Amino acid sequence: MDVGRFFSIKDFFNYYVAGAIWLLDLALALLWFSDPSSAAASLDEFKKQINSLGPLASGVLIVVLPYVTGFTLNPFCNCVSRRLCRIKRDPMNWVTDYGEESSKRPAGKRLVKPAVREVSKLASETFDYKISDENQHLWFFQVRAYVINKGGAASDLATRACDLMNFAESLLLPVPLLSAILIWGGLTQLSASVFTKVLLLIAGLVVSFIALAKRYLRLREYWVKHTYRAFLVMKAHEQQNEQGSD
Repeated sequence: MDVGRFFSIKDFFNYYVAGAIWLLDLALALLWFSDPSSAAASLDEFKKQINSLGPLASGVLIVVLPYVTGFTLNPFCNCVSRRLCRIKRDPMNWVTDYGEESSKRPAGKRLVKPAVREVSKLASETFDYKISDENQHLWFFQVRAYVINKGGAASDLATRACDLMNFAESLLLPVPLLSAILIWGGLTQLSASVFTKVLLLIAGLVVSFIALAKRYLRLREYWVKHTYRAFLVMKAHEQQNEQGSD
C-alpha cells in the first residue's frame, strides 16, 4: 500500500511544528500570566503524569499531541489566510490579470502576457472550456490538478511552493502569539509601566504577523506562477512527443 496517498509526511511536519508552538504558547502563558508558583506546580504535575505512562506511551503522546493540536487549530489560520487574500487580493486573481483593473493589483510581477495567452489557449483545448485572459484564474485548480497528475520536475517545483505556503499559513497565528508572550516575559523583568509593556507586546505581535503574512502571500504568488509554468512545460513536451511520433 502506498502510504503517501493517505498520509503526507510534509503535512504531518506542518501540523506538528505549528502544534508544538501552540503548546509552547500555552505553557508560557500559564507560566507568565498566572501565579508562577501554581504554574510551576502544574507543569511538574504534568511531567509526573507523562513519566508515569512509560517510555512508549509518553513517546507516542509527544509525537501525537503536537500534531493533533496543530491539526485542530489550523482552521483559525485558514480563516486568517482567506481574510488576507481578500484584503490584499489573492495572487491567483492577479498574476494573469491584464484587464482594466490590473493597475490596482498588489505589488508583484504578473506572468508575461504571451504566457498568459498560451495558458488560456492550451487550457481551453485541454479542458474544453472557454477561457479568456480575463477569466483564466477561474480554472486555476483544473490546471493545478492536471500538473499534479502528470508529475515530473516542473510539478515538483510547484508542489514545493505549495508546501512552503501551507507551512507559512500554519504559523500565521502561533508564531506572533509566541513573540508577544516572549516579549511580555522579558518585560516583566523590567520596571516599565503596564502601558509600555502592553504597547511593546502589541508591537511585537503586529510586526511578526506582518512579516509572516507577507511571506505567505509571496509563497502563494510563487505557487500560482510555478503551477502555470509547469502546465506550459508539460504541454510543450506533449506536443514535442506527438510531433516525434509522427
